[in-house]
Amino acid sequence: MATTAVSSFGFVSCQRGAEFAVKQEIFASGFGLRLAFSQSGFVTFKIPTDFGEDRFLKHKWVFARTHGLSLGKVKGNQLHKLAARLWQLPAVVAQNEMGAFQDIHVWEPDAEIPGRNSFEPGISPLASTIEEALRQQGPVKLQQPQATTSRTSRLPTGRNQRVLDVVVVEPGQWWVSWHRAELPQQQWPGGIVPVKCPPQAVSRAYLKMEEALQWSAFPFQSGDEWVELGCSPGGSCQALLDHGQFVTGIDPAEVDPLLLERTNFRHLRKRTVEVRRSEFRDVDWLAADMNVVPGYALDTVEAIVAHRRVSIRGLILTLKFPDWKLAKELPEYLSRIHSWGYRDLRARQLAHNAREVCIVALRSRDLRRFRHS
Repeated sequence: MATTAVSSFGFVSCQRGAEFAVKQEIFASGFGLRLAFSQSGFVTFKIPTDFGEDRFLKHKWVFARTHGLSLGKVKGNQLHKLAARLWQLPAVVAQNEMGAFQDIHVWEPDAEIPGRNSFEPGISPLASTIEEALRQQGPVKLQQPQATTSRTSRLPTGRNQRVLDVVVVEPGQWWVSWHRAELPQQQWPGGIVPVKCPPQAVSRAYLKMEEALQWSAFPFQSGDEWVELGCSPGGSCQALLDHGQFVTGIDPAEVDPLLLERTNFRHLRKRTVEVRRSEFRDVDWLAADMNVVPGYALDTVEAIVAHRRVSIRGLILTLKFPDWKLAKELPEYLSRIHSWGYRDLRARQLAHNAREVCIVALRSRDLRRFRHS
């Protein structure tokens, strides 16, 4: 039997536990990628010659935080010897001779699922120490003090720059790869967009909303009207309020008293089906993060946005996946949202999502340009 020639290996970094969803998505793509090495939060694939490395780099995978092409790996137990060995890898030397790398990203796969045992994704102290050692021994242009133990103060990589990736799968085992920072999440180590969370945040939903707004460059303006379905206890609403938005939260459960003190917030303590459609008539944007299966969540949203007197410009939807097998239905969910008149759709498992996917839907791509203007 003839075998397909393999030109290189690609890596995908993902949420811990989401490896099944990554493999399911990539195998369903029909690109002919074959599984190679895999561990929690990190999966590698063999890329066929007829597929092409550039095609792999440019594809937008929903469950990949970031992805790129392998350059090899190094093992050892002494930091500076490991760093020196990395810069001596033949593939790394060849890239350096072309002046390829303009930044370095170092990260460890998640130790936990985000939100579990108070864990949140970011740059670990070990990853920061390794990055500093690599910069000290690397090319002069990579020796700027970019590394930091604070995940919210690091500078992003410039758009379209070539990045050397070092994935610390174990303290003494580093997988070395590279990618081009074309998408917003690819400008940050491990594809983790840094998010600042105030001490008084009422829930970690604040993190999810803040990351969704940053990742998507959502085109809201100061003073816009929002409604959130399933808002309790109010973390997402709080993030929107901090951006100067007017927010109506809908949920039969209580919200945190901190929200009720905000003059630009109101709480409709009802089930969504009990709310009159006139309440949505002047709403600009809708968010939903309901603890129900995706089909039911979409039924609830459709009943609002499809109403003839409602004209909501954009959506931020968080769909829950109690079983990762449901992730294979994601294309169908996106097609359904498209049928409501939302032509610009993006889906991504955010770094701060749990077993969820964030979908951003706009009436037209022109709204993105409105944001930039």
